[in-house]
Amino acid sequence: MATPLSNIILPLSELQHQGTLLSNTSKFPTQSSITSKSNKQNTSISICRVKVSEPIASISSTVTELDQNQRAKQESVLDEQQEEEKIATNEQRLADIWHEIHGEDDWVGLLDPMDPILRSELIRYGEMAQACYDAFDFDPFSKYCGSCRYTSRKFFDYLGMAHHGYDVARYLYATSNINLPNFFKKSRWPKVWSKNANWIGYVAVSNDETTQRLGLQRHNHRMAWNGDVSGMDCGFDGFSQTHFKE
Repeated sequence: MATPLSNIILPLSELQHQGTLLSNTSKFPTQSSITSKSNKQNTSISICRVKVSEPIASISSTVTELDQNQRAKQESVLDEQQEEEKIATNEQRLADIWHEIHGEDDWVGLLDPMDPILRSELIRYGEMAQACYDAFDFDPFSKYCGSCRYTSRKFFDYLGMAHHGYDVARYLYATSNINLPNFFKKSRWPKVWSKNANWIGYVAVSNDETTQRLGLQRHNHRMAWNGDVSGMDCGFDGFSQTHFKE
């Protein structure tokens, strides 16, 4: 005896309800209908269908991002190589015109337009002068106010200037036995490193590698010191300018 198809297949309303539950809990948002025809009765069955477009799109975007990162790394490496080659070329040219850069012929032909090697050397000297201000301890609550914040052996390392190829040989100090207010930067602590002196700069010497690279016969010495760091300094500068003008 044949069993009617309607007794085997769940009614449409119940299947639709189950399909709704599946779509809410199993990430199957779409459904397709299949119609079965038997004994002149039409019965619709809801079947869940998996969406695969989202995972494929996610993988595609990941691959694209990896490709972009790889290209960015390659471009970064090429830029670094080009920068290193440029630095090597400039240093070789600097070795060839070292004396001209430092004023042997009064910079004839180097100022208008400004020679790029001369420009780079001026920037280098400016950075070494600025280091006197960056390393000076201005903090009145520090026991070492008025001194250098860094040791001489690590001076350029702390300031991010080790690439210049120079080492600090000596520190420079200004001293005075005249008790003038605000003449020096002083700490508010009762015990300080010095009551009559301030650190003002340093003497730097090119290391062996830099000396050889520039083709110099001897080590190059550079001296740098700061300018006005207190109100008294500015006052003395103004007085000196007025006095000399008169």
